[in-house]
Amino acid sequence: MRVVRALALGAIGAWVSSGRVALATPVAGSEAGAPRDFYLSLLGDSGVELFSDERVFALYAAFNALGYDAGPLARQNPIARPAFGPLRSQVRGQVQMSIPLQKRFQDFFDAHPLPRDAYERFVLGLGPSPTFTVAGGDLSGFEKLLAAHEAEAHVSEVYQKLAPQLRELLKGLLPRVDVACSAADKLLPLGTAAAAVAVNVLDEGSATAVVTEGLGVAGTPSAVRNQLDVSPILEAYAAARALANVTAHGAPKGVGELIARVQQRGLPAGVLSPTSYVAQAYAAAVAAQVLPAQRPAILLAADTRGLWLASDFDHLLMGEQGKAAPRDLPRDLFGACLASLATVDLKKVAPQPPAIDP
Repeated sequence: MRVVRALALGAIGAWVSSGRVALATPVAGSEAGAPRDFYLSLLGDSGVELFSDERVFALYAAFNALGYDAGPLARQNPIARPAFGPLRSQVRGQVQMSIPLQKRFQDFFDAHPLPRDAYERFVLGLGPSPTFTVAGGDLSGFEKLLAAHEAEAHVSEVYQKLAPQLRELLKGLLPRVDVACSAADKLLPLGTAAAAVAVNVLDEGSATAVVTEGLGVAGTPSAVRNQLDVSPILEAYAAARALANVTAHGAPKGVGELIARVQQRGLPAGVLSPTSYVAQAYAAAVAAQVLPAQRPAILLAADTRGLWLASDFDHLLMGEQGKAAPRDLPRDLFGACLASLATVDLKKVAPQPPAIDP
């Protein structure tokens, strides 16, 4: 498939692919010095782009060297043993960090105790390795720690050696992701550009929609029923598509108060802005609709993260899809769900009881 990329706009990127134009805007810094690696960027027929980003890799190489081990478990007792994928296991064995540098990272985290997706947004605005130049931002100074880790552990060299395996991973994922994203498109805002999703091989089973228009970051899918679970990538794609629309029109009233209750529970979604919260909750509902066999697990995971609106969106989507559509006109299901949400008392929205998978 022909892919033409151009226009370094001081943004996450602007690229033209198969007649589609996708724009992504930055949170900090500029990607002008960090163009996408064509070898590690694949475009699907749906318009979704899967790629690997060295800056995200460098960030999570540091996280893993510092002890980050979130992921599926191979065994719970007597001592939990994570079930890391082969690439993550390989990197964890090769990329280490000295005790003095660990202390510098930990001191920085103590001074900047933000969620991981805030660090993702920051690194996506950095220049390329080994210097990771930055134009500013709330986490300014973190790029120096990444550069120090690069000098010490040669993370970029490890990344380059893994490139063929990374490409094969993306090639294996793309067909299933493409089908899922095509199915999701009819549930997403009309007229929004296709999104790009960075697949992070050093995190597994997570779905993180970076608050950057047109761009998501997803952990490596974990195994579900002997197949890779594409729901993290699908959620990141859908959230990136939905975010632009919610940002343009504003989040429904009451979402801020709902987030405050999520914060009181200490759940991850409590750090999101109202627009990002709505986009990510809707994305989880879209994934539940597109992957019905995984619907209970997806909605339970959303509730666990504090995305309590996901179940409401799921019910609204089921109802809206049952209505007759105007002849020859696509239905704006996303707009219809947002309009219906206005009738929901958000003060009463709370975690749903676990669904039973028949």
